Amino acid sequence: MDSDNSGPYGYSLIHELIPAIENKYRGTDSATTRFVDGCSTGGWVSLGLQLYYPDVFNGVYSYSPDAIDFENYQLINIYEESQAFINEAGYLRPIMRDTNGEPLLSMKEFIAYENVFGSSDSYLNSGGQFSAHTALYSPKGENGLPKPMFDPYTGVIDLEVAKSWEKYDFKKYAEANWPELGPKLQGKIYIWMGDMDHFYLNTGTRGFDKFLKSTQNPTSDAIIEFTPMEGHCSQFSHKVILLKMQERLESLTP
Repeated sequence: MDSDNSGPYGYSLIHELIPAIENKYRGTDSATTRFVDGCSTGGWVSLGLQLYYPDVFNGVYSYSPDAIDFENYQLINIYEESQAFINEAGYLRPIMRDTNGEPLLSMKEFIAYENVFGSSDSYLNSGGQFSAHTALYSPKGENGLPKPMFDPYTGVIDLEVAKSWEKYDFKKYAEANWPELGPKLQGKIYIWMGDMDHFYLNTGTRGFDKFLKSTQNPTSDAIIEFTPMEGHCSQFSHKVILLKMQERLESLTP
């Protein structure tokens, strides 16, 4: 995806890399035979490519995607809450659990871990998960690093920065563009999520699913499957995805 901090990765992929590959190697140079898939962050970016470049790809198979609705950024509503580390009940906010629901790691502990790896003494350039999110979603700060959506040490959320993340909030993006976007996505969206995802990513997918079920003109035909008691990426399968791609292509063959 294109980013203020990392540069025009999305544009370069669509307009430079894909044409170069299809020009050099045997291929169809047709959107009909282009698909995207992935799991976890790969599930997020594959879904993002299908949403933001709907004419370029013929389907997405997204498994356990990172948060696709920032009202449910794991367990945080970034637009309304003031704290990333502590929940409204005053407890440390968990970021990881097992499939029985037992918390394994807190957000505060995870960010402390990333802070150690950043040369800035913060997660902003740690190379970890929240460093990656911040590099993509945030505007560039005065020090050349991305602006933090939440303070690395206190967890206090900067609501102005949170507002700037909206353009990468898939639910908000789809809501704002549905009249044009909806028809281009028919038959193209498949998402799988374990309802006991280890990183609470099912919350954002539930929010996105709720929106898609409310759509009209057109009514979305997206398939979003939630499997009870399954964890992060547990049903990701290249074989299954390839068979789904085949099924999609065969459905379009006269």
